[in-house]
Formats: sequence, structure tokens, C-alpha cells
Amino acid sequence: MMFKNHFIFIILSHLMFLMNIVNINGQFIPGARVGQKAVLIGKKLYFTGGRSFDKETGLISDLFYYDFGAGLSDAKLVDLRSQEGIKMNLPYMIWHTANIGGTNQDSIFMLGGLGTVESSNNLVYQFDTNTNATSMPIIQGITPPRREDMDTVSYGGKIYIFSGRMEGVNDEIYYDNFDILDTVNLVWNVGSPVNAPLPRFLYTATLVNGVIYYIGGVRKSAVSNISYSVLMSNIYLYDIATNTWSLKKITVGNIPEPRFGHSAVLVGDKICIYGGLNPNGVVDAPAMPTIALLDTNTFIWSTPQLENINTPKLIDNNVPNLLYHTATLIYDNLMFVTFGNLTAYSLPRTINRYYYIFNIGQPKVQWFRIEQNDIGNPNANIPINPKTPNSITPKTPPSTTSSGNAANTSAKSTAAPATSSSDQKSLGNPVIIGLSIGLAAIGLGTIVAFSLIYRNSKKNQNSATGGASGALDTSTGSVMLQIPSNLQHSPTPALHRYSPGQEYYSSLPLSQQERYSQRSSNYSPGSETPPI
Repeated sequence: MMFKNHFIFIILSHLMFLMNIVNINGQFIPGARVGQKAVLIGKKLYFTGGRSFDKETGLISDLFYYDFGAGLSDAKLVDLRSQEGIKMNLPYMIWHTANIGGTNQDSIFMLGGLGTVESSNNLVYQFDTNTNATSMPIIQGITPPRREDMDTVSYGGKIYIFSGRMEGVNDEIYYDNFDILDTVNLVWNVGSPVNAPLPRFLYTATLVNGVIYYIGGVRKSAVSNISYSVLMSNIYLYDIATNTWSLKKITVGNIPEPRFGHSAVLVGDKICIYGGLNPNGVVDAPAMPTIALLDTNTFIWSTPQLENINTPKLIDNNVPNLLYHTATLIYDNLMFVTFGNLTAYSLPRTINRYYYIFNIGQPKVQWFRIEQNDIGNPNANIPINPKTPNSITPKTPPSTTSSGNAANTSAKSTAAPATSSSDQKSLGNPVIIGLSIGLAAIGLGTIVAFSLIYRNSKKNQNSATGGASGALDTSTGSVMLQIPSNLQHSPTPALHRYSPGQEYYSSLPLSQQERYSQRSSNYSPGSETPPI
């Protein structure tokens, strides 16, 4: 038995070694993850934090970006943690929020969240995209509580943060805070609570002509601790200029099912929502339709026709049902969807390892799927490969009045963020493929050699013991590896967020495991009105 365990350990060690070598010497691949945030600055799409399922959880967060300045096939993927001369003091964080800010709108502000960041007294971290430096800014005013699962909007140098929650050992804490972070003057302010919606989380916030649209999510009851899914027919609007709330009730159109953990992007005058779960039943189901459009002029929901344009065609032409992913408009009407979980009806849920791109600027939405390493590969088969990204040009924030409301939105700057000298180019795909094949061949040879050694040893052992049954299957002549429980790999890594109410394996200490495993399961399917 000792030999068998040692043999298995050697095989697994060699496999992990080969995987790590390919990752180090080849192109950096972000892998599968949830709990991350994406921020577009100029032509670069930055990803902060999140739980990676392809490596052990570290003490610092991931921070990488795609530079789409030359198109999808010629884009660069840069892992900022691996760059020389960059000191990354960003604690590990998940389920946080992040958005653009700073005097020149070229910094990323990361707020709240869970992880090792909780042990820090710093609620806000700032990353300067010009210097690639991380700092902990000193912010004046009353610091709001740490929370998770909130979405934000950046406008005029200010980040607007509504509600959110924190998971306790025995219950959840809902926050009705409406905090405004002035990223230019580094001051905390608060927005009006008058007519504000009830506390909620896992919603989306989308800026449309100075008005924030809050869509979906899960909300707290007005009379109890029971949670309810937010109807997609009830859209709360916050007008930044007037600091006022209003509720828009939609009664026409193809109103989507309630959902949480979805995404939203603005395409022209339409808000495109994607994915999410509908808390309707014992097992939360994918929210239908997967993709829907809200016309912000008429307030009518519609479901677009979809067409997959992969060549060759995918076996499954249905758009993936995703949860806890990110969606960003990167080229005119192209929505770039990354990471998250696939929301199958069965549990545990499957992690997503692909990227998806949707061309929303036409009656029939065309979409296609690509591998992560297709980006930056000139030989990749990418159906749509535009060269002009829909960059967010850093702009000078408008001047503000003493009350904190925007007073002037005309001042703009066309200067793009300076490109850091530490940017790295990805290795070509042929090199990666050749290296991978060579190392895989070496690994296979190693495994075969150990298999023969183990087989001969086992035969000798069986001869000595009279042929007692073991790992050798005499009917097929193959070796069946029975991996001990302490070496088994769970298909759903730690911190894989499931639907509320379901516990899962976590490598965190017990006190933190309790925080993650306590999920509210008392949703009321599709109702905005508490039961009497």
C-alpha cells in the first residue's frame, strides 16, 4: 500500500510539474475564476482579484490585463504580478468591486470584498495604471462598512456604491448604505436615501446619460429577514445631477425572469443583460432568456435572435448560461464575456474556461466562443477581429460643487494612459504548442515507466500473496489507480460559489469556512411583494 501511494504521488507530482513548466515558460493563461472584477481603461481591460481554480490561493490578488489596441488576434496579455520592478501589495480579494477613478481617470479603485483583505484595515486600494503601483489612499470622511456583492458606477471622478451585504456565521447583514467615493479629492460622501430601494446584492448598476439603472439581484424584505428576487419589471433609477431616486415599472415587452449574479453593459441606448440565476425552486435554474435588451428610451424589454458564427460550428449552439462572470464592451458593439460558472441545473456547477464575444449592434446578435490562448494568437480562427477598440479615453472629471453634485461635464482630455515599460509580449502559439507537446511526451514516458515498474512489482506481490485482489484488473490487463482520499481532487475547488443555501468544500480556517458556507436559502420565487 505504501508503494502504491508513493507511486500515485510521483505521478501527480510529475503532472503538476509539467503543468507549471508550461505555464511559466509559455504564455500566462488566467484560467477559470469567479469573484473578479473587470475595468476598461483606454485600450486595456484590467482584471482584479477573484478566486482562481487553477492554482492555490495566495496572499496577494491576481492583477492582469489585455491590451486590445491592435485587435483580438494581436492583443497582449500582461500578468502584472510577474513583472520585474513591480511591488504588488494587493491582498487577496474576492467578491469586491472595482472601478475607474483618479484625477486623470487612469487609476483603478478596489473596494470591500472578502479574502485576506478582510484582515487589513484598508477598505480601498488604488492601482495606478501609469506607474503600475498599488497604494492605500487616505480618504477623509466617515468610512463605510466593508461589504460584498455590490456593483458600482464611476461618473465625474466619483464612484457610486449602493447596498451590498456581508455574510455572518449565522445570518447575513444587509446594508442600505449609498456611499459616494470622490476619487479626485479622496473624500467619502453619501447619496440621498429618500425613495431609495430596499437593500440588495448581486444586482447590476449601469450608467445611462447621468442616470444609474439598478437591475435584478436579491433584496431584503421590508418586514422580515426573508430575501426576495427582484422583478426585472421594477427598475430603480438614481439621477446623479439631482441626487434623487425613482422607480420605473415596466408592463410591456418580453420581461425577463428574475436573476442574480448576471452582467449588464450599455450598447447605444440599450442595456444588455446576460446570464444569472433565477432563484425559483429547490435548485436555482438559469435565468431565461439568457440575454435580453432593455430600451432606455421606451423601457421595453426584448429578446434578440442569436446566431453562432464559430467555424467549424459548435456542437452545442446554445449560448452558455453563466453566473458570476464579467462582461465588458471592448469594440464598438462587441461584448466580451469572461470567467464565471456555467449554471447547469445540476450541482456542483461547472467552471467556465472559455471567452465569448457578442456582436450586439445588429438585429440578430452574432456570437462566438474562443479559447483563452486564442487572444494574441494571429493564427487563431476568430470570426470577428476588429482593430479599433471601444476604448474609454481617460477624461478630466467635471468640477464639483460643495454639495458634491456634478456641475460641468464638458472638460475632456484625449490623452491615453502612458504605456508602462514593463509590458511584456506573449510567446507565439506555435512555441507554446511545441513546448507543451514535448513536455507532455516526457511526462507520458515517465508515467509509462512508473506504470511498468508498478505492474511488475504488483505481479510479484500477487505471486507472493497467492493472487489477492488489488489494483491490477486481470480482465483488462490495466492498472486501476485508486487515489487515496487525501489525494483526491474535488471537481469544484474551494470558494466555488454555489446557489444560496449550499455548503461546499473550503480550505479556509473553520471560522472563515462558516462565513462562506452560510448561504441564505429563503428566496421567494419571482415576487417583489412579501407574503402577508
